[in-house]
Amino acid sequence: MVIKLDANSLKLMTLFETITRANLQDYFEVDGIKYFVVQKGEIGKAIGRQGANIRRLQDFMKCSIKIVEHSDDVLEFIKNLIYPLKLYSAEVKQENRDNKNIDVVYLEAVDIKTRGLIIGRNASSLRNLEKAIQRYFNVKEIKVM
Repeated sequence: MVIKLDANSLKLMTLFETITRANLQDYFEVDGIKYFVVQKGEIGKAIGRQGANIRRLQDFMKCSIKIVEHSDDVLEFIKNLIYPLKLYSAEVKQENRDNKNIDVVYLEAVDIKTRGLIIGRNASSLRNLEKAIQRYFNVKEIKVM
């Protein structure tokens, strides 16, 4: 899957790397939240001491940002995206729909409150999570139990 970035995205990525000194892998925006995906092991540097870099970036951009550590494993990447929420278990299953095998991720939340936060009002948080995951992985659906 090829990821295309526009000029504005490249400017924001450069600003992020200048402020944090962390190696950035990707940037995307979902539902008004700007996601910065840093390389593995760079999350501490990107956040900064006591979240100083996040505050500086939010003040400068005047929006919400989320810094996520990249992982080649879909389940680990999902855990990074929903942090600080915790999961009891997570697994990827292949289902056969219309004679096509598709990947479906099943997440089991620790409690009902966590389940509600993952899903969100009108499943908006869950759909945003699906959009973010589909940028990197061939997952068609995420189900929360």
